[in-house]
Amino acid sequence: MAKRGIVVLAHGSEIPDQEEALTQLASFLREKSGGPVEVGFLNFQSPRIAEAVALVLAAGAEEILVAPFFLTEGFLMRKAVSLAQQAAPGVDMKIAPPLGQHPRLVDVVLDRVAEASVRQSD
Repeated sequence: MAKRGIVVLAHGSEIPDQEEALTQLASFLREKSGGPVEVGFLNFQSPRIAEAVALVLAAGAEEILVAPFFLTEGFLMRKAVSLAQQAAPGVDMKIAPPLGQHPRLVDVVLDRVAEASVRQSD
């Protein structure tokens, strides 16, 4: 079985230090998957998508699972996936669906709403 790497694709932000949450996510994914995981940004931050793909391949991945950190499959997600595929022609690359289509996201949103409610009552 080929060694799989994961590239988390995100938009990026002009606000400093916003990559911390995604860096932490990549760390959790690395621990659980046992393979190389990198975050690639579409805009504003580094590493860019092509760099993230190259890092995962350099870490020994033979196939890549692209995990878009987008809620819907819009223009930006399609652009990000296209850039990831261009960065590694010939590499077996699969694309996960965007996050917003997963039913467990509802639980996450409700958890965050509950946390906000508790914070506001303190």
